[in-house]
Amino acid sequence: MIKKIAADKLKVGMFIHDLDASWINHPFLSSRFSIKNKLVINEVIAAGIKHVYIDTERGLDYELAEPFEVIKRRVESRRQQLAEEQVGLPKQVSFKSELIRAQVIMQEACSTVRTFMCDIRFGRHLESDVINEVVESITESVFRNKDALMTLSRIKKVDQYTFMHSISVCVLMTAFARAMDYDSETTRQIAVGSLLHDLGKMRVSPEILNKPGPLTEDEHQEMRRHVEYGEELLDELGWMGDLSMNIIRQHHERIDGTGYPHGLVDEELSDVGRMSAVVDVYDALTSNRCYKKSWEPTYTLGKLLEWSPNHFGEAVTHQFVRCVGIYPVGTLVRLNTGKLAVVVEQDEEHLLQPRVRVVFDEEFGRAVLPSDIDLAMSDMMIDEAVAPEKVKIDPKSFL
Repeated sequence: MIKKIAADKLKVGMFIHDLDASWINHPFLSSRFSIKNKLVINEVIAAGIKHVYIDTERGLDYELAEPFEVIKRRVESRRQQLAEEQVGLPKQVSFKSELIRAQVIMQEACSTVRTFMCDIRFGRHLESDVINEVVESITESVFRNKDALMTLSRIKKVDQYTFMHSISVCVLMTAFARAMDYDSETTRQIAVGSLLHDLGKMRVSPEILNKPGPLTEDEHQEMRRHVEYGEELLDELGWMGDLSMNIIRQHHERIDGTGYPHGLVDEELSDVGRMSAVVDVYDALTSNRCYKKSWEPTYTLGKLLEWSPNHFGEAVTHQFVRCVGIYPVGTLVRLNTGKLAVVVEQDEEHLLQPRVRVVFDEEFGRAVLPSDIDLAMSDMMIDEAVAPEKVKIDPKSFL
C-alpha cells in the first residue's frame, strides 16, 4: 500500500516510493529507495522535501518501524558484506590520471570492434574472448573514473560512427549500470550487449548505412531490420546471454508502443531495454553524423527528459541524467560572471554546481590563466551551456 506521510515522520526501515519533488531538487539517484539509517532521513529533510510516499509492502509501515538499533545492526552487516564484494574492484582515481589510460583503451577498443564487425560482414565469426577483453578494459576504466572514457567517447569521426557509437553506448551503459548498483556479472552482460547492440548493421548495405541524405521509406525499413539481423547473428554465435540479448532486441523500443521491431509497451520492456533506449538516443544526438551536426549534451538531456513520459519512462531518464550529470565533463559553460569555463569534475550531490576551469573572459574578449572553481563552494553559477564552435574554444584542450 502506498501512503503519503510527512518527511519528518520517516523511520528507518521504511521504503520511499516517491519523494514528491522534482528530481533536480533532491540529491538522490532515484526517487525510490529504502531508509537504511537516520542520515538518509536527514538528507531528505535537508533537501526541503515536506512529504513523501512510502510503500508498506516493500518496507515498514509507520506504526511498525523497527527500533533504530535493530536496523543499525542490519545495515552494518550489509555494509560489511558489500565491502567484501568490492574487494578486487579497481580503485577509483582522478579524471586526469585515468585519461591517459582511457585514451589507450579507446584506441584498442575501436580497432578491435572495427575488426570484429568487418569480420561479421564478411562471414567470419569470432569467439567471445575478443569482446570480453574489450568489455573488461572498459569496465575497469569506468570503475576507476567514469568521466574519462565518457568524455573521450563523445569524440567521433563521421566515417567511423558505427564502430565508435557501439563503444560509446557500451561506456555509457557500463557507467549507468554502475550508478544503478548492478552486480559485476550483470554489469558485464549489460556491457557486452551494449557493445554489440548495432551488430546487425553489418548486414545492412553500406550505401544505406552511410547515406549522407534522408533515407527513402524502403531504406528506412531496411535500416530498421538491423535489430532482427543482430538477433540472428548473435544467435548464430551462440554465446550471448538473455540479458545481453534484451539490449539487442529492445534498444529501439519505446514505452508508448511507437518503437520497433515489436512495438513493445510499458512493462513489456525490460529495465535494460529502457536503459539502452535512452543511452542509444543520447549518444546518437550528441554525435556528428554524415547528415547532421551534434547537439550539446546539456540540451540533449533536456530533450530526453521532455520525451521521457512517452519514450523511455521518467524514472530511468532521471537516473541517466544523474549518471552523466547535467553538465558532463568537457562541457563548455557560461558563468554568471561573464566568463567561460570547462566542466572538469562532477559533483553527484550538486548536479548544477560541478567543478569548472575558467578559461575565457567574454567581457574583455581574451583568454585567461586557467583556474579551477568548485561551484558548490562559490557564489558563481552556470547560466548556460555554450556550443564550442560558436566561440571557437576547444574544451578538450583544457582537460
